[in-house]
Amino acid sequence: SRAQVRAAIGGVLARRGRTDEALKLARDVPDAEARAAVLDQMYAPSSWEGIAELLGQIEPTAREPAARAFDASMKIAAAFTTQNERDAAFGVIANTSAESGSPANAALAASRIAEQAANGKGSFRAQIPFFVWRAVGEAHAKAGAKTEAVAAFAQAERMALQDEYPAGYLSQLAQSQAQCGQIDEALTVVAAMARTKSSSSATHNGKPVDYNRLFALHAIAKAMAKEGRVSEAMKLARETEYDGGSIASGIGVVAEGLAEAGRIDEALQAAKAQTDSGRRDILLLDIIKARLAAGHIEDAKKLRHGIARDYEQAQALLEIAKGQAATHKDAIASVIEALKLTATIEYPNLALDILIDAGRLLPR
Repeated sequence: SRAQVRAAIGGVLARRGRTDEALKLARDVPDAEARAAVLDQMYAPSSWEGIAELLGQIEPTAREPAARAFDASMKIAAAFTTQNERDAAFGVIANTSAESGSPANAALAASRIAEQAANGKGSFRAQIPFFVWRAVGEAHAKAGAKTEAVAAFAQAERMALQDEYPAGYLSQLAQSQAQCGQIDEALTVVAAMARTKSSSSATHNGKPVDYNRLFALHAIAKAMAKEGRVSEAMKLARETEYDGGSIASGIGVVAEGLAEAGRIDEALQAAKAQTDSGRRDILLLDIIKARLAAGHIEDAKKLRHGIARDYEQAQALLEIAKGQAATHKDAIASVIEALKLTATIEYPNLALDILIDAGRLLPR
């Protein structure tokens, strides 16, 4: 539809910092219902299949164009005729400003958004203040402004608590705080979750499981590990494992956090807390891939020696070979070592997978 096309173009413009042009596209839609839909979709493109993929291919905007368009964008947003339209418009500006590294502008735009009570609990627009203030907090934290980040996250918490089921929002907030290094503040939010309704509680093997809480604890445990609070991290990580399942890597998150901090020997030791050898090998393989993605080949080579099974060892060697592409001799040596392991891989189909993947890496 035309509304979808306008929303897609507006989302692209906003991501490039051209929020004034994006909002003009929405403003020029004559039909009120269609105009509101364009603004909503522009604010939350992830809800549209195809648009999110398109935006993902566009580099986040630089600070300068977003800052240049800020004043004009604020005037356009203020001129929309209904509060709902203005909320979505200011949300677009706030998100773009936060993403472009202008937290002060993001906070100013966020302050113009009506609180949830004015929008009606449970509505799409009722979520806007929470997500915007969370984005502002993340932007301040990235800029090193801890006091401002704490204040913005506190606003996000206040917005979340106005919802009938705030636990999901609080979980996302705690995860953001943990990722920004605000561990103790995140723990306080988790404690607040216990006093609220959750829409993500379930039972597993007859026992209650609060997924919102566990996802938050998982993120906090990783942040603790990165800061060297290993014993505390291990305690929280154990809580993310339950009878018959776990949140993501479960107790392995401690090893992930330590590896991200470059503490490889400690990461290998922490990985041993995962007593299932198969899950431990998969955990280490995932950590190896993450270290290679960050450009740390030596870390990956060291972590590989913690893997027990030949199949995961061979996979790790092939991943390392990809990272060694610039040094052809080293890459070939890793591929050859992986090929040697195919003789001892238990299942022929897995050995064949390694042979095929190795063949793709060898020179033709």
